[in-house]
Amino acid sequence: MTETTDFYASYLARHQSELERGKVAAEELKAIVHYLCSQDPALAALTVIYDGCGDEGTIESIQLTNADDEAIDSALLDQPFPDALQDLVTIPDWLRNRSIKAVIDNAAWDVAYGHHPGFEINEGGFGELRVEVEPDDDSTTLSIALEHNERFTETTSTLIRL
Repeated sequence: MTETTDFYASYLARHQSELERGKVAAEELKAIVHYLCSQDPALAALTVIYDGCGDEGTIESIQLTNADDEAIDSALLDQPFPDALQDLVTIPDWLRNRSIKAVIDNAAWDVAYGHHPGFEINEGGFGELRVEVEPDDDSTTLSIALEHNERFTETTSTLIRL
């Protein structure tokens, strides 16, 4: 007897799992940015640029900016990932003892991939993930925006019978 697999159900389950991981990663990014704000009060946004094509993808850049959208010193990102965040952020074993930047890189990828799985395949997709700091009187509110773009190859066919 041949065993059949419901590939559509399998795909949906995998996509749901990736989406859930993306949501968790978004909350982890907020925790990291909250920590960065405690280290540099001038921080108003963290911007991650990503790009994927040809079955590969990468985080192109991670930038910290102030309220005037001017770049601020990103040396803080090169520091080891702080113990204070170990309970708030899921870090794979291969990322242990790495920099804050490496952990942001991984979490940002998970957010982008969770919402746009497979964006690195073929022509791919690219985008910007931005975590913005919105200071309140009593606390700091963080919001995340993900702008994603897909690349497509267009083909036009013509058939002429002569």
